[in-house]
Amino acid sequence: MRPTLITAFREGSSVKIYLYNPHSESIKVLEAWSGGESRDIGVTIRPREYAVVNATFSSTPSSVLLRFDSGAWMEVRFE
Repeated sequence: MRPTLITAFREGSSVKIYLYNPHSESIKVLEAWSGGESRDIGVTIRPREYAVVNATFSSTPSSVLLRFDSGAWMEVRFE
């Protein structure tokens, strides 16, 4: 079980990722990974609600990998 990606923005080394949870149970975003760096996130997305994940890395990420408490992963790529 994982949320739906709505949109994502990158500004320098910071990212803002908008997610929607279409499920009937909450989903927690545990971590964001990029370039070997990990950031603890701890954002809970309630059922049928939106949430924003913010993370800053030491360099500009080309992609971010999100890990959820359900065991699922999601890759968000930036161009």
